[in-house]
Amino acid sequence: MKSILVPTDFSECAVSATKAAITIAQKTGAEIHFLHLISVPEDWMYLMDYAEKMYPDTQSRVRKASIALNNLVSQADKAGVSAKRFICYDESHLEILHHLEKHGNDFIVMGSHGISGFKQFLIGSMSQKIARQAPVPVLVVKNPVQNFRLANVVFTSDFGEEALPQFQEVAAFCKAVEATLHLVYINSPMYFTDSETISRKLEQFSAQCPEQIGSVSTYNYQSLDGGLVRFCEHLNPDLIALIIHGRKPLFNNLIDYTLNYSGKPVLSINKEVVKAHEVV
Repeated sequence: MKSILVPTDFSECAVSATKAAITIAQKTGAEIHFLHLISVPEDWMYLMDYAEKMYPDTQSRVRKASIALNNLVSQADKAGVSAKRFICYDESHLEILHHLEKHGNDFIVMGSHGISGFKQFLIGSMSQKIARQAPVPVLVVKNPVQNFRLANVVFTSDFGEEALPQFQEVAAFCKAVEATLHLVYINSPMYFTDSETISRKLEQFSAQCPEQIGSVSTYNYQSLDGGLVRFCEHLNPDLIALIIHGRKPLFNNLIDYTLNYSGKPVLSINKEVVKAHEVV
């Protein structure tokens, strides 16, 4: 991992995302890019300095954002982490993806309410779009955290062979941050599988990184999402890792449900766009 992108609106959830990013950067040596999106009048970019006084409210918001970004860079510097700050005068989620492509960030950390700060049942539309479109792993943090830890990570999937490249990315992340990886197959009526098949699948995945595996489990529950949350109540991991499946919406809903009902940060890997590449 070389560069972490942290889109921020300076909210409480964004503060938690910053703490998470700094912790990861300390363990991996990655640089952090703090990015703030802000809407301005169409002619803002073309105004001379003296003309900016035509928009005092915008000028004030930009100044406050600049100060806040400087504070984040200072916070990272005090933690021994290299960081840069960026302001984009457009609130479209596409600007995050453009920054990602331009600067080569290979990891994203953001708050669950996204950039706009809207609070709703599903994760914020901004972070939802980024999680589903970004060609790099995306860590979404919902609840406020005091001390972000990365000792134990839970990973669940259907554990089919097609998920191995994305699992390898999760395993590489865990290795980079020195986290123990726990595999769990949630056996629900909709995805019911016999014990022999489950064992065979889990063995194939755990064999990819045996030194990092802390436990391998099967958890029987009436629903996939409820089973994952209940399992995590017992294990109490620091993070939950999931794969986004474009053709399996039920697995995609796991991100929303898990964030809202487990309160744990969720690391998502987009199966459709992420290629098998190292994250360290």
